[in-house]
Amino acid sequence: MAGITSHPDINDAGALSFYAGLKPAGSGAYLFEQRRLVALADTGMLFKNIGPLGPTMNQHGAVAFRADLPTGASGIFSSSRARSPPSPRPVISLPASTASR
Repeated sequence: MAGITSHPDINDAGALSFYAGLKPAGSGAYLFEQRRLVALADTGMLFKNIGPLGPTMNQHGAVAFRADLPTGASGIFSSSRARSPPSPRPVISLPASTASR
């Protein structure tokens, strides 16, 4: 991890979600919960870009984040530590032709 690149979001249980830069390049969405750091998604997995705004988290530790796919499509995805391993699921997805409007 190269450094935190977003504001953190914290829930009532004290869990934190944030974006971080990766070495040598890229970025990821992370959850720090119960003294464990969990990579929810990163640009080496499925995404071309993650962010820039967010992430946000609910009281159950589900994290929503914005990301771009290599196809040019853009969307909002969610992931949590409750899924093992964490696997991002699309919430809203826009095809490449509408994502740049």
